[in-house]
Amino acid sequence: MPVQDESSTTQSDALGLKRQRQGPRFWLGVGVTCAWAVVLVLLVIRAFNSGSGGLAVSALIAAILFTATLLFVFGFLNAHRLARVQQAFPSAVVVPVVVAPLLADQLRALMTALGLARSRVKPTTYATLVADGVTVRVLTGATGIPAASFPSDRVRSVVLGSAVVGMRTMTAIAIEVATFEGAVSLPVTPMRTRGNWLRAVPDAEIARLAEDLRSAIGCPAESGQSGT
Repeated sequence: MPVQDESSTTQSDALGLKRQRQGPRFWLGVGVTCAWAVVLVLLVIRAFNSGSGGLAVSALIAAILFTATLLFVFGFLNAHRLARVQQAFPSAVVVPVVVAPLLADQLRALMTALGLARSRVKPTTYATLVADGVTVRVLTGATGIPAASFPSDRVRSVVLGSAVVGMRTMTAIAIEVATFEGAVSLPVTPMRTRGNWLRAVPDAEIARLAEDLRSAIGCPAESGQSGT
């Protein structure tokens, strides 16, 4: 089934996300990164002023190694987490996602509208979406702690859209879920499982993930084709 272009519901969600404030974890990460950059710049300036060019080069090499180590450690932990989740749910589609503020808000609203347990998904974190023909789950933490779940038969559509993550507008998967109070759209932004996880997932890969989710959940691409 072909993947639709961005729907009007997803467009309004993306606009709403731009009005969301970033959570403290996001700004803490920005602050730490900026502080580290300032320290490196000061070290380089001091080294050049004192004629110690070798110290400046050493500082730059240390910064590169530090960044590479962080990328490697996060990638390793992410791969380990996904492997554990896939082992626990072998027949489900597993998608690592970036939790933007709007997704966390929409999950809370969805759980309330469906009368289910309160969502424990925190904004500006990472999570794992696990979907099959029975349940759609959102797991968080290094060990995959259940944070939100709802029946798959409540999903009305899975289409491509967009979401604002940090300061970037990225291609996302909009999962529209039916409730008695109206449809709730979940803007899911996949993240890379290989290579540089800071880079956005290619649109073609996101389209494939959307198709996999539709097949696993058993819903059409068109909005409004399944009942509430």
